[in-house]
Amino acid sequence: MTTRSIGAGGLATGRARWALAFAWALGGVKALIDGHFTAEYPSLPIVCALCLIVVFVVTRRDDAPLSGALAAVSTAILIAATVLALLATPAAVSIWQLHFVAYLLALLFVRGNALAAAVGAATHLILVVAWMALTAATPFSFGQIMTPPAVAYIAVVVWVLVLRRIVLREQRLRSEAAEHERQIRAEQEAAEHIGRQLARVRTATEPALTQLRDGAVLDVELHRRIAVVEGALRDRLRSPRLQHPALDQAIAAARARGASVNVLAGDLDAAPALGDTAAAQLAGILHAAADADTIVIAWTETDRVSVVARSGERTTRHVVEVG
Repeated sequence: MTTRSIGAGGLATGRARWALAFAWALGGVKALIDGHFTAEYPSLPIVCALCLIVVFVVTRRDDAPLSGALAAVSTAILIAATVLALLATPAAVSIWQLHFVAYLLALLFVRGNALAAAVGAATHLILVVAWMALTAATPFSFGQIMTPPAVAYIAVVVWVLVLRRIVLREQRLRSEAAEHERQIRAEQEAAEHIGRQLARVRTATEPALTQLRDGAVLDVELHRRIAVVEGALRDRLRSPRLQHPALDQAIAAARARGASVNVLAGDLDAAPALGDTAAAQLAGILHAAADADTIVIAWTETDRVSVVARSGERTTRHVVEVG
């Protein structure tokens, strides 16, 4: 189902236009055969011309209902066509023209111009009923003239309701398909992210684990190397906001010389990213605290990171502006 077939009730297509034009042509041929196109009935050819104009308007290539002004003009043209058709003598009135006007009014409803279609259909029925009352039409004539328009109006209401249901179902299915695709993409991205994280973990831990597997002695040096790797993994999981190559190297160097380094980053949604300047300042502070036993790096404020270094009884605190 294309967008055009939805937006204009299926009428904004070349097939709809030429199908209506073909139906109009067949009616015109019938009127010609019946002798309606003569000087004695000058209004009937005008009715055919007015109907053809509305055929091209109601099948306008626009994926939307007609504008209010265009729908009102089309309705007025069809009412004028009804009046002109009824000006002929009762014996010469073209029932086909009255029916075709009703069909076009019904298609205005399909197009999405319900108000104009309802006003036009009501006016059309009132005019035809009044004309039949004035001309003392028989019940057979009444049924012959009124049945097709009534069926057309009922049919278009059903058509629009069914089409609306189809459109809603199509939109729901597309929404479900789009949501399914989003879920699949999210799962793929999550899997790729996990794969990258695992690759980093493997790269960081493989040298130490290989040594342990090969029977290396767990001496102080190897223990510190393991502590550096373990701390880096813990920082990446617990404080991803404080990840930067320059800072990571400085933290690793502090741990390698035996310092206990704790990295804490609060859940600060409005906090900026850790830039190169701030990371370089933090790394410089860590390098300067070469004799520190314990270092705590905390990002608990939106635009400030604090570094507390303790060496024995001496404690120093530095604050770096991040923003």
